[in-house]
Amino acid sequence: MLLELYEKVLEKRREILEANHPDVLITRHHIARVLNNQGEHNRALRMFNDIFELQRRRLGEDHPNTLKTQHNIAFTLYRLGKYQQASSTIREILEKSGEVLGSSHPDYLTTHHVAALVLLKFGEHEKALNILEGIFQVQEKMLGLDHSDTLATRHDIASALYSQGKRQKALEIFREVYEKRKEVLGSGHLYTSYTYNFIRSIESHCSIQHYGKQQKAFLGLSKFISHNASHAEIKSVKQGLYLPSFEERGVKINGKCVAITCGLSQALLSQSDKSFLSNLETSAKIYERIAQGKQISEREKEVFALSKLLDDFEQQRDFVAHSLPSSLIHTQGYKTFSGLSSYIAGVKGDFAIHLVTSNHVVAIYRTGDNYAYFDCNTAFVSGLKSIDQLMQVIEKAVEFSGYKVEEGFLVEHFDVDKANNLLSDEDKQILTREIKTERQLLTEQDKELDLIKINGQEVSRVQLYDFGTKINVEGSVPLLINADMNLSSEKFQDHLDKKEVSMTAREYLDSLKNSKNVKEVAQATKVIPFIGSKSEIEEAEQTRRPKQ
Repeated sequence: MLLELYEKVLEKRREILEANHPDVLITRHHIARVLNNQGEHNRALRMFNDIFELQRRRLGEDHPNTLKTQHNIAFTLYRLGKYQQASSTIREILEKSGEVLGSSHPDYLTTHHVAALVLLKFGEHEKALNILEGIFQVQEKMLGLDHSDTLATRHDIASALYSQGKRQKALEIFREVYEKRKEVLGSGHLYTSYTYNFIRSIESHCSIQHYGKQQKAFLGLSKFISHNASHAEIKSVKQGLYLPSFEERGVKINGKCVAITCGLSQALLSQSDKSFLSNLETSAKIYERIAQGKQISEREKEVFALSKLLDDFEQQRDFVAHSLPSSLIHTQGYKTFSGLSSYIAGVKGDFAIHLVTSNHVVAIYRTGDNYAYFDCNTAFVSGLKSIDQLMQVIEKAVEFSGYKVEEGFLVEHFDVDKANNLLSDEDKQILTREIKTERQLLTEQDKELDLIKINGQEVSRVQLYDFGTKINVEGSVPLLINADMNLSSEKFQDHLDKKEVSMTAREYLDSLKNSKNVKEVAQATKVIPFIGSKSEIEEAEQTRRPKQ
């Protein structure tokens, strides 16, 4: 562990050096940074302040080491949400570091970057953007486009643009940063995932302000887990992917989440000894395959049925409530984390438990020897090996997400084993029912609603589906034509009549290569305009023209 290594170095240095020796202070500075990265912001802030006072007296206020510590004080204040204090500290640093280091020094640029982040919090989007673009110009010349600092600046430029309503430009930059971060840092790196999740947020029209808060919590929790439970896995959860946000849906949390607890517990039950969380994580990938008309295995159908169940609590409510007696739900309140820990330790077998705070609900699970934590707004954390680790994650996750726990937790625990004995075979079949593929649903729509008319040309939904055609309506992200779209609606027809539906030229060319009937592809898409690079569009249009 990095923290343990630094602490050993500090111990050795203290044996031979005085307490305020620069080398001792530098080691303490490293320890404070590690604590900050682990989410121990208050503890880190106290240490930074102590180091700063010692450096100020020993080295002077203008010394680079003193300025670096003061920068970390400002950044920690920012991470704690104390933006006014952070802003005041930043002004002091910039005045001194500009003279001492120069405006192109990396430390000066880093502090200026934090100043821009604070301005974004104050709603000063234009000022923040000007600062970030100035930093980027310097970094591009000095560090290059692939440097991690340059990429971080570009990420925040995109965020500022989005805050100004410049969605398309922001999305372009986010995508460029994502591709670069994949090359430089790897696809599994936290910062790569961070940018990718912003892209997902914009494409799904989620609130990026909410998403920024979610990602801040996810990043803090990820760092904590990497330092304290490195064998555990953490996956970012798109807000509302499986469990809609209670706040967004206007659901009042009054300690009664019985239907949700039952639903999740029965889903856990239906998996037997299979990995519940692993299934959830892979279900989105399976959905993509279904949406593309590809075959899926019986095992994948089972997994996908589970994810559909979790995504559809409202429809499950009556089934769950009427199938199982309410006596299977155990509700109990706890004021402290230690009391909660003792309760969990006393629960035997696999379980699904909801912890209800005054403004949110999170879930915890045990399957075999593994514990897991689930927050629909932040993350799945799986592979935790003990109650102690689980409790550490719960405490940190609640802290990073800002959930209110002053009044304690209400625990809702569903008795899975008893439910298993009470459920009929028919009930169990409903829980693991097979699904219809998107293609089957589209075939039914073609029969019920007739074919789609595109400027007078009748086109089958299944044809469009099989060709992999994608459309772009009024600047939205490309959407696969599928059963979720009411293609017979007046609104959609209106877009078609105005020729506002476009098709990616590259998708069209790929469809030609993969199709057994090129003429059908050309005929079905002959009135849809293409989007893409000039060369792609010219090539696509050329292939669509009938040969003379």
